[in-house]
Amino acid sequence: MTTTAPKGYDWSTSKTAQRYATMRDALLQQNRTILYSMCNWGLARIDTWGNNTGHSWRMSGDILPEWSGRYTWHQSWGITNIINQAAFFWNTTNFWGHNDWDMLEVGNGALTTEENRSHFAMWAAFKSPLIIGAKLHSMSKTVLEILSNRELIAFNQDPFYGAGAMPYKWGYNKDGTYDTLHPAEYWTGTSIAGVHVFMLNTRDTSSKMTAKFNEIPALKSFNSSTQFIVHNMWTGKDIGTFKGEYGVDVDKHDTAALRITTSDGKNFYSADGGFFTGLICRKLLD
Repeated sequence: MTTTAPKGYDWSTSKTAQRYATMRDALLQQNRTILYSMCNWGLARIDTWGNNTGHSWRMSGDILPEWSGRYTWHQSWGITNIINQAAFFWNTTNFWGHNDWDMLEVGNGALTTEENRSHFAMWAAFKSPLIIGAKLHSMSKTVLEILSNRELIAFNQDPFYGAGAMPYKWGYNKDGTYDTLHPAEYWTGTSIAGVHVFMLNTRDTSSKMTAKFNEIPALKSFNSSTQFIVHNMWTGKDIGTFKGEYGVDVDKHDTAALRITTSDGKNFYSADGGFFTGLICRKLLD
């Protein structure tokens, strides 16, 4: 995001931040719960002060049902443009405060089934508000199945972990590359159910994509002989037990959504870097 502010400028003192804070203070005076959703399209570095002001804050130009591209109409963006933006502004989402990457366009325009899947999977992974933008009365069964995927929604609304997924490897490009057509392809996050990996194929052809366990931050502490159960979040079924890595052919513009647990299927990654059993996890949530 280009600005003319001086180096080190505190955007929380900007007029934009002050205006939103004025509304926040007015809402707090009301005797009822109100969701405060802010929209300044990611400007004024709202990522640095949004969590002290509202519950969600837009982080991009308006979304269009296009796989990629930036359009002059209201500075609208395609899906890969927004994913690229998210790769650099992913770490301010947590409980009670969310980067908002705009409404879902799943089922709109000419998006393919694979593109719809990627769109929904990544927005769920980002823990962006999942606001359906398609017509409910004419929605296809395929689109409805994507939008109602229980496991992706569960990750998005996990009661124990507030942070969204983060990129751990770019894949197509060198790590840290800004590319609106080929953003970061390998993302990971944690839920009460395990460690999750989202492999996004930004290429225009089917591609073999591999989740190497020693590259995934939450799994690096395990030795190379450790076996993990890999679970397909789209089908809701376990794929099998793997050691070292798991590779799969991912269709053009599709996303493999995986959940990984240790081989006994009972251990889950905890916020302090350790592992604990599902029984303890459930106890903590009771």
